[in-house]
Amino acid sequence: MTQHGNIRPIRPEDWPAVDDIIRRIWSIGLACLRERTYDRLIGGKPWQEHKTAEVRQELFAEPANSFVTEVDGRVLAFCCLHVDTATGIGEIGHNGVHPDVRGQGYGPRQIEFILDELRRRGMSTAEVQTALNDGHAPARKMYERAGFKPIIGFQRYYLQL
Repeated sequence: MTQHGNIRPIRPEDWPAVDDIIRRIWSIGLACLRERTYDRLIGGKPWQEHKTAEVRQELFAEPANSFVTEVDGRVLAFCCLHVDTATGIGEIGHNGVHPDVRGQGYGPRQIEFILDELRRRGMSTAEVQTALNDGHAPARKMYERAGFKPIIGFQRYYLQL
């Protein structure tokens, strides 16, 4: 085991720990912001239910592309990747680190792991997407430190009907 934990493929029994991480960290995301902005539950469910379902689908749709960082038997972080062999573009998917261990290098280590894995799978380019709000600033900083450069920004609008 390295100083930054053992990164290994995800297993179904890892889900409770990953679910806990998602619920703790994604209050900065779109699902939560929608609920706050619209002042109502979306589809009758709290934002956590939407986000955990979305991430669970992504992580377990292709388990060979999803990983967790484990330290002393405890899952502290997760990450996943996508490959497009036709374009040679690999993408970092959902990833997160438990707030109790933020700033200890788990996030950058996972990014490095995913980039190595994308290279191993023959990808020539890597992409990652994150939001432009203040809550995602640490993620943007981490990606930029890893060498990513922005190519386009987005703005999402809403209108109450």
